[in-house]
Amino acid sequence: MQAVWRAVKICKKNSMFRIFRQFRKGRAARRIVAFGWPLVLASLSQTLVANVDAAMVGRISLDALAALGVASTVMHFFLIIGNGLSFGLNASISAELGTNSHARSGRAVLSGLRIGLAAGPVVALLAWSLTPAIYSIMGLRGTVLELAMQYSRIFCAFLLIAPLQSMLNSTFAAHTHTRIVMISAILMATLNVIGNYVLIFGKWGFPALGIEGAAWASVISMAASASFLLAAMWSRRRTYHLDRPCPDTGIRYFLVRISQLGMT
Repeated sequence: MQAVWRAVKICKKNSMFRIFRQFRKGRAARRIVAFGWPLVLASLSQTLVANVDAAMVGRISLDALAALGVASTVMHFFLIIGNGLSFGLNASISAELGTNSHARSGRAVLSGLRIGLAAGPVVALLAWSLTPAIYSIMGLRGTVLELAMQYSRIFCAFLLIAPLQSMLNSTFAAHTHTRIVMISAILMATLNVIGNYVLIFGKWGFPALGIEGAAWASVISMAASASFLLAAMWSRRRTYHLDRPCPDTGIRYFLVRISQLGMT
């Protein structure tokens, strides 16, 4: 019995045991749900965008639907580059906030935004240059190849701002302001659905652009979402300590750190 009692005392001192006690009391569980449910809705909104694109483009022709499926998969490969770097920004901000280094967290945010701005043109140029070769290797021919190229060429404009938007989303998530991420995603999904209806089928006096309309709807909705995030960031610049210089750590330090964390 003494050995059992000793083991119980050791467990009580263990950090994981304390975490489970918090879950039992409902404190940690409530915080996780409070921070997590907006991100769930944001993810569902992004999934809705993909499904609506497929549903509307599929009404044009089977060739258009096949082209959209192939082009979306290839474009997603280039999107991952910018999204991966944003994970490094999230980790850097969280690490600085965990040590109450608010000025350094602000410098991390600024560095992440600079990386996002610089990565956008690079990713877009890579997509513009490599997609013809990728489609050739995949064996696309005829109408499907032509439609896939039309979609990809326009979608490259989307890639110009995609890394920056990912950096902004990571910044708000790291500061636990996940509802801003949710509002941005819902805004993008709503505008994308409306844009698809108007531009694909030529409603409200607009020309019917077909699969190109789906690409333009994505670009327009993405630009609106990024603009909303930038406005929200500007309104919280003091909260995120973006107006305070950090004398002990330069921009170069966070550029390297964010890039390393994002590439792992």
